[in-house]
Amino acid sequence: MASIRKHLYEATQSLAHSCLDYDPPLSDTLTTPWQLEAELLMSYLLAIPRSKLHFSQDVTTISLEQEKLYKQYIKRRQQGEPLAYITQTCGFFRETLKVNNATLIPRPETEGLVELAITLCSKPMKILDLGTGSGCIAIALARWFSEAYVEAWDISADALKVAQHNLDSYGLKKRVTLRKRCMLAEDSWKDYPQHNFDLIITNPPYVDMQQERHLLSQETYLFEPKMALDGGKDGLSYYYILLKHFAGGYVTNQDRTHTAHQNSSLIAEIAPHQAKPLVKYCTELGLLSKVYQDLSKKDRYLAIHHPLSSS
Repeated sequence: MASIRKHLYEATQSLAHSCLDYDPPLSDTLTTPWQLEAELLMSYLLAIPRSKLHFSQDVTTISLEQEKLYKQYIKRRQQGEPLAYITQTCGFFRETLKVNNATLIPRPETEGLVELAITLCSKPMKILDLGTGSGCIAIALARWFSEAYVEAWDISADALKVAQHNLDSYGLKKRVTLRKRCMLAEDSWKDYPQHNFDLIITNPPYVDMQQERHLLSQETYLFEPKMALDGGKDGLSYYYILLKHFAGGYVTNQDRTHTAHQNSSLIAEIAPHQAKPLVKYCTELGLLSKVYQDLSKKDRYLAIHHPLSSS
């Protein structure tokens, strides 16, 4: 049996010579990103904290079976599979969540979306999370607003299974309801007005897969679910449907009761280049909107209200 230190060295060298694109924030000041990933995969294999890999006297070697499994992890990572999919875990806003290839991997920008909602909304009692994926937004808000009820939609049954696992892990199944619904389907909205949500929040698919494929990393394009990325022409399809509904656009000529809750707030994550067309569209619909930036000073979030809203 080879030592853990030897396996870490070999894995680090293998990852260093791969063609992976590493984001600088992944690495701390004393560790290269490929060394960090080698250590994270080893700590996942052994189910011990990463800090114990170098300082613990209890675990110094791994078995042949563990060695084989570790090499499989490294090979998968060399082939571009995201680390979060290999370990099936991802940190998000103080939580550790299960993820797999049925869900997007939660990004720091989406943590910013949650933080913005907390800043702008004072004790919302009913929250609607559209395109919940792993359930990261719904769980973060349910844990922050301890008295709130959250409804979370997703079109993917496989993603909802992951979200349910995460809800159960945090004991939230009584306050968070998952529904298999598509934002683009008019039938999904039939009972929406009766719910009177205080906050609607969404990180919808917003990539134009025909025109913006080159903007995606190889990892994202090859491994993350296309359904959760593809926002149609200009990446705006979901926003246009949602905004029309939010403005009260989903009404029939005879039935004027299907209007949006006047005191609702809608907060959405967007791509920076989508801010101007979406603000323009909000104005055309008679909605008030404001763009907020992420930590990189890029236009990333759009907060929307009705003119009659007290928000």
